[in-house]
Amino acid sequence: MSAVGRGRTRPVRRRPRARAPAGASESRRTEILAIAASIFAAKGYDGTTIREIADAVGVLPGSLYHHFRSKEEMLHDIVKPFLRHSIDVYREIARRGDSPTVTMRHLVHAGLVVSLREPATHSILLHQWDIVARSRKFSYVVRGWIETRQLWLDVIRAGVRAGEFREGLDVRLTADLVLEQISSTVLWSRFRPGTPIAEVARRHVDLLMGGLLRH
Repeated sequence: MSAVGRGRTRPVRRRPRARAPAGASESRRTEILAIAASIFAAKGYDGTTIREIADAVGVLPGSLYHHFRSKEEMLHDIVKPFLRHSIDVYREIARRGDSPTVTMRHLVHAGLVVSLREPATHSILLHQWDIVARSRKFSYVVRGWIETRQLWLDVIRAGVRAGEFREGLDVRLTADLVLEQISSTVLWSRFRPGTPIAEVARRHVDLLMGGLLRH
């Protein structure tokens, strides 16, 4: 007689739970971060709750903790890749060794393209600066901004020395104004959807480098 026939039961083998593919999980994280970024940009980081993000994503608040440990971790995962990519692009342009004029054109174009592709993240860094700057955990944001500004300052100074830019140009003010123009264009573009990013960047560069007056 078999073991079953003698009244004994064999242990039931449970099928292992099907795990979501790694790619699917990463895609879900990316989706959540995009939604969180748009809410942070609209309502501010301090003004946004986990529940609001969960409602927008369509899950219970507890489900978000399967992907992120906290709201702060979400903010890090939003701004850190954006900042790292921006700085990498600027460094690469500066390393090419082009003339200051060409380098400046490429920097402005790159700054616009990078920011226009992620306007919500750009808006967070612009309008939530006090939040990220007051925490040591976000010190990399401040360091990134200092490096970026210094890179632009160096290019403008080189242009003045080479005689390509106007003599007597206020280098610091010029750098700040150019960076501010990029920020303003990004914010403006959010209200003018549909305009091709490359076209906006090209026209902006032409206007900045050429001006309005006929020479």
